[in-house]
Amino acid sequence: MMRTGLALMLSRGFRPAAVQKHQTIVTYVEAALVNRHEAALSNFDILRRKRNRFIYEPDLPCSWKEADEALKTAEDFVAALGELISMEQGQPGLDFSKNR
Repeated sequence: MMRTGLALMLSRGFRPAAVQKHQTIVTYVEAALVNRHEAALSNFDILRRKRNRFIYEPDLPCSWKEADEALKTAEDFVAALGELISMEQGQPGLDFSKNR
């Protein structure tokens, strides 16, 4: 989710500062998607915080249900932002499945 948010920023010519980079991306995406894709945005910052705790405090538990819900939220979020980026950019996406 974070990389997709960063891709949105970069596609529009913006780059987050090194300080509080992840929070800056969250804030930018929320501002960029005001009144659109609210379902995808609703848990973005919450999942950012949970990811932070999971990485830096590995003794905290994460249930299968919570992980599954986070994955579904991430899939929706990436799809929504990917669609937005594709619509704004004139270049068609690459289909690597044809090269297999």
